[in-house]
Amino acid sequence: MTVNPLIFRGYDIRGIVGQDLNEEIVYSLGRAYGTLLAGRRIKVCPVGHDNRLESERFSKAFIKGLNESGIDTYYIGNSLSQIVYFSSYLFFTRGYAMITASHNSKEFNGLKLGIGYSESLSGEGIQNLRRILEKGSFVSGKGKNSNYNVFPEYQKNLLKLFNLKKRWKIVVDACNSTSGQFYPTIFSKTGCQVIKQNCNLDSNFPLGIPDPTDSNVLKRLSERVIKEKADIGFAFDADGDRLDGYHS
Repeated sequence: MTVNPLIFRGYDIRGIVGQDLNEEIVYSLGRAYGTLLAGRRIKVCPVGHDNRLESERFSKAFIKGLNESGIDTYYIGNSLSQIVYFSSYLFFTRGYAMITASHNSKEFNGLKLGIGYSESLSGEGIQNLRRILEKGSFVSGKGKNSNYNVFPEYQKNLLKLFNLKKRWKIVVDACNSTSGQFYPTIFSKTGCQVIKQNCNLDSNFPLGIPDPTDSNVLKRLSERVIKEKADIGFAFDADGDRLDGYHS
């Protein structure tokens, strides 16, 4: 299969949906990644995704590719990248996949892939995956998929790290992305008073790119923090691993 080689970047795969990525390509990427995992004797791969329009469909196509390569999968659904990373420890596997285009605009999507505990596929590893895909010589097998909600266990482990001395008043701006499903709950569980802003999920990102470092995002975040007399505010991107903040 021939695909745009420019989607294979330093630390992930990312391209424009319909132009660079579609379900057939993502399925084939699943076959290629499954072949790579099998070569490293990695037999299990959790798969999560953000709330972009195509992310759920792409996840299912990717899982199909993995299963047909003999890799067992755990579909963990709408998720944050760090929840997917956590799941590799939970399931004792060095493989993991997150379908996301991070802070890019809605027409983009992509994949973040693992090759070790807290180790992402990158550099030459990404290019090796491209070569496997282009060659099209995939291993075959009959892997199984199971659905699993990782968030309760992730949250339980995360909350052990908190020991707040006061009840913080926090503004959370999720840019209408997946982050809105998780961060307000996490902060509330720590005892914080949470003021939600743009935490409803909308795959069209009606306020613009889900990038917390964007000046428009920071402007509306700071204005809300000042208005609410909050202690601090945080804005997050679509897969929750990028943030920016403002404190009064």
